[in-house]
Order: sequence, then structure tokens, then C-alpha cells
Amino acid sequence: MSMPGATGFSRLNDRKVLLAQAVITALGLALALWRAAGSNLLRSDSPSYLYFDPSRTVGYPAFLWSVRLLTGHVAWAVPVQMTLLAGALLTLGWSFHRFGRRPLLSLVFQALLIGSPEMWKISAMIMTEALATACVALWCAQLLLMLKAPSRTGTALLVAISVAGTIVRPSLAALFVATALFELAVGSRTGRGRALVMIGAGMLAAWAATPLGLYLVNGATTTSSPLARGVLQHSLFCSPGGTARDADSKFVELNASPVRRYVETAPPDILPDLKRIYSGALRFGLIIPALGEMHKLESGWQTDPIIARVAKERVEANPMCYAKSVLAPDSRDATYR
Repeated sequence: MSMPGATGFSRLNDRKVLLAQAVITALGLALALWRAAGSNLLRSDSPSYLYFDPSRTVGYPAFLWSVRLLTGHVAWAVPVQMTLLAGALLTLGWSFHRFGRRPLLSLVFQALLIGSPEMWKISAMIMTEALATACVALWCAQLLLMLKAPSRTGTALLVAISVAGTIVRPSLAALFVATALFELAVGSRTGRGRALVMIGAGMLAAWAATPLGLYLVNGATTTSSPLARGVLQHSLFCSPGGTARDADSKFVELNASPVRRYVETAPPDILPDLKRIYSGALRFGLIIPALGEMHKLESGWQTDPIIARVAKERVEANPMCYAKSVLAPDSRDATYR
């Protein structure tokens, strides 16, 4: 026996479904923009994007530069990136509907896409999260279309989205791998070679974009990686015991331990935010500048090899704590906390 409400939804044509999805998305975006108004747009590592630090890929600094050029104020980057994210999520919801043709399910799916408070909270900062999430949403939307109607143009779009995602956040290079696996599984045998060449060319373009951007801006192509800083972020609140081996490791733990003891006394509901705030302050406000000065380095990014060594020692000393710290944000996102 079918439910009356479900029968009513099943009669919605595509135009009405798209309109309903757009309304859901617009309401979610409006609420997110309202909540973000007047909030602090900056995180401790936001300046590294604003000033195109060699440890950053070119995508997000280029986006910030474009917004500042067009509007005169870099603060407009936040509403612009939130709007782009909403548009990408609407595109994904519409592709989901075109794939399944289940109006009620499509509207529920759209509400779930829009309904994560944590997603909107992080997107309201000068950070890569909004654009990175938008790229993943667009890639998934295109993949759904390709599952029904594979085409060379569709593959080219997957590659283009992968390039955009990778130059915004390097970890999204995984989209190239996923695109290649899709082609190997679904693509025609005669076209696989061309598709793989296209994917390889996209990876090369994504790799070359950042050195080229740094050369145009700074006159040098020297790059670094934020990986070491990210590993240190998740190991600062893990006790390494007595494994500090040298002055650098001892300096990091000397400053991390009192903060760790203080943060552990906080109520559970504010603990994640406190860790994020204090981790950024410790890394970018104290540890990196101090290590740079101790080793007579000119820029903070030049401390990356030192940070990598210290972070590696801390992870090896307490791997379970590190793994828990890495997985905790994904768990909060999945449960909307």
C-alpha cells in the first residue's frame, strides 16, 4: 500500500523537482550566510593562502586574488565560495535525480547535502574547504551522468574538475585515480588509451600550475608541502612520552604539553573547536616562527623538513592517538556535530 504523500511526490515533473531542490539549496545558503555574517573569516593558516606561501597550491590563492580584483575586498571570498559550494551541491542533487528519477528521494538527498552545519561553518572561513567540497560535488555529479551516458566529452569534464580540485587541495589528486579506474571499468576498449592520455595530461597540468604561478608572482618556482604541518596539527595533542630526541622535538613538546593539559579539561562539546584554535596558534604563532629563528631561516615554509621530522617522531610515539585525531573531523561531519 503506497503512502499518499509518496504518490503526490511521484507526480512531480523534472522542472518542479529542480525548482524544489533550488529552493532547498537557496534556503540553506541564506541561513549559512546569515550565520556567517560578522564572524571571523580568518584561521591561523589563512595568511598562507592570502600571500601565496610556497607551501600552498595555486588554486585557492588565485581564487582570492580574483575576488579581490573584481570586488576590491578579499572578504567577499567567503560569500562567493559559499555560493559556489551551494551551486555545486545543487548540481549534484540534480544529477542524482536524473540518475534515479525518484522525486521524493531526490528532495531528501538534496536536504541531506545542504544540511550539514559543520560544512557551512568551515566554509565561512578563508580556507580551501568550500572550493574543495564544491569540486568533489561537481566530480560526483559528472560521474552520475557518465554512468548513464559515457562520452569522451564527459571524461574531459571529469579530468578538468580533477585539475581544478587538485590545484585547490593536493589530496584531490585522488580524483585522477578515480577517473582512470572508471575509464578502465566502463570505458570502451578502443577509447581507453586516449582517455588515459587525457588523464595523464591533466595530472601534468595540475602539477605544473603551482610552480608556474609562483614564478609569475615571486620570480621563483620553489615549492613546499603543507603535509608536515598537517601531521603536526594532529600530533600536538598526543603525548609522545619521553621520546623527544633533540632540541627541536623538546621545544615542540615543551610548548604543546601545557596547552594539551589545559584543553583536556574543556567540556566535550567545545573540545574540537579548542583543539583547532590552539593547534593553529601553536603551529603558526609560535612553533614555526620560533624554529625558523632558531635555525636562521628566512621564511616559515623552510621549516617544513624540521616539522616533518618532529611530527614523524610524535606519530610513531603515539600512533593510535594520531589516528583518532585524524578521523575525528570526518566523524563529526558524518553525524552533523
